[in-house]
Amino acid sequence: MRSASHAVAPIGVFDSGVGGLSVLRALRAQLPQEDFVYLKAWCRKSQAWRSFRLDRILEARLGQDAIDIPTDDEPDDAKREYLAAIELDKAYYGQLDQVDIISFKEYMWHAVEVELKVYSREWLVSMILASGGRVKAIRPPDLIDALVARAKAWE
Repeated sequence: MRSASHAVAPIGVFDSGVGGLSVLRALRAQLPQEDFVYLKAWCRKSQAWRSFRLDRILEARLGQDAIDIPTDDEPDDAKREYLAAIELDKAYYGQLDQVDIISFKEYMWHAVEVELKVYSREWLVSMILASGGRVKAIRPPDLIDALVARAKAWE
């Protein structure tokens, strides 16, 4: 590792919740002499990934205390029990690494319909709203109602 007095800055790894920790581990294996700064958007209470947009960061500070890098392991009590169906752009399919996929259908227009199990309806509502229109709810009706209610609360 470089000393703190070295003139070159560490390599920054920004993790949006899709593979960032794996990338960090691979970089460390390939570049053991380098220092890394790891920034991950995660929330233990959400029990899943969060969308992470660099254009929404207002401030970031480097702390003096080291932290443990979170593992990709799920809490023992986490269960994916909410069953729903969504439609999404094929390019956004990689965002579904924290769900149980029950079935999926491909459409001609670059869309995929996915039946899945997730931690909670609230988590799925947040994921759909964070997708910027790339994910649409199909069923169940209470999911669609929750999306409408959350959107109305923003008015």
